[in-house]
Amino acid sequence: MLRALAYQFAKKSKPLSLRRNFSWTFLSNAVYGICQWGILVAIAKLGTPEMVGRFTLGIAVITPIVLFANLQLRTVQVTDIKQQYDFSDYLILRLISSVLGMLAIIGIIFIGGYKRETSTVILFMGIAKTIESISDVFYGLQQQHERMDKIAQSTIIRNLLSLIIFLFSLYFSQNLIYSTACLIFTAAFTLLSYDIPNTIYLLKNSSNNFVGIHGDLFSTQYLSRKCKVLINLIWVSLPAGLAMVAINLVQNIPRYFIEYYLGERELGIFSGIAYLPLIGYMFIVALGQSALSPLSKYYNSGNIIAFKKLITKLVFLASSLGLIGIIISTSFGKQILTIMYQAEYAQQTSVFNSLMIWGGISYISSFLGYAAGAVRYFRARFISSTVILVLTIIGSLLLIPSYGLQGAAFVLIFNVTIELIITYLIIFHAISKFEYGH
Repeated sequence: MLRALAYQFAKKSKPLSLRRNFSWTFLSNAVYGICQWGILVAIAKLGTPEMVGRFTLGIAVITPIVLFANLQLRTVQVTDIKQQYDFSDYLILRLISSVLGMLAIIGIIFIGGYKRETSTVILFMGIAKTIESISDVFYGLQQQHERMDKIAQSTIIRNLLSLIIFLFSLYFSQNLIYSTACLIFTAAFTLLSYDIPNTIYLLKNSSNNFVGIHGDLFSTQYLSRKCKVLINLIWVSLPAGLAMVAINLVQNIPRYFIEYYLGERELGIFSGIAYLPLIGYMFIVALGQSALSPLSKYYNSGNIIAFKKLITKLVFLASSLGLIGIIISTSFGKQILTIMYQAEYAQQTSVFNSLMIWGGISYISSFLGYAAGAVRYFRARFISSTVILVLTIIGSLLLIPSYGLQGAAFVLIFNVTIELIITYLIIFHAISKFEYGH
């Protein structure tokens, strides 16, 4: 059934408009966000804050590793307007890096000293996210062809299945390990039954090379021929991958310090509240992903006026969304936390307000980040992210032990503000190359 659906979508291979791509991406991100939030709420309602903390700790542990293993190949792939690399190059590199990433996760589990249940949750989540990262390279090809509808279909299928199966498992078993194992099944099912068939159909109508995925993928001649290409691709994508890891660590390091100084219960409360600003982030990611390919084409063709105009629109939308979120949290924060979670979460309304401020600034910074990716300033992004990472560690050491969850929120606000300023300067430099000839 899913293969037939994939074929129907693949037959129409013409690029969609920015509006339609945004609509599809927003729908899928809304489903993704609701499903992820639903899983978090289910754990909070059916379990304990400790279980929420365990689950979010698993996310915090595996995400930097998975992001680094991904090497931001999707961004490199989408902005590869001149098609310097074949699809098979991206896929082979992703398979190699995913295996290495999974080995790193296993190594961290062994040396991390986590409890047995926490270790198992981390392991299962790592396997699920590794499978999803393989789907991501297929998404990159779809996005390069400006067909976000196909990515949306896959995302919706996977996340709806994940939520339904996770809820049933947790309700009947009351066991977080069994429920997390269900995520592996849904990720593998979507990859095999939808993503791969869908991409094969697309490539049949595309000039992109799919050679080597079947017969000669593991031959010595093929690997020798591809070795130099893969090394070059690693050199291009490594700074982007390192930058994304640093950005993720900036968000997760406060969580590590919360777990260390305050415990899993406080981490669970903080993570639950911090998820609410991410609801607006669904809109940001949807529009940012849809705009990435057009931004890249505008910049590479020298159409700086269109490039600047699109960025201005994105920043205006992000500012408006952030302001609305802050107004809502300051007006109805306690009620929202009580309804969404439990009464003990509602005692942290000041933390909620601070995190909404962080979210608002993050929205603007994220759009500028997409623009920086479009101009392929990967090394500059890595350097700036490393600086912010160091500031995050220092801030967490100084503020979290003394000010608790509020201190963690202050660290996030400070860091995203610095990130916003630096990313703006990166884009300004990229634009000035065209406007002022340097």
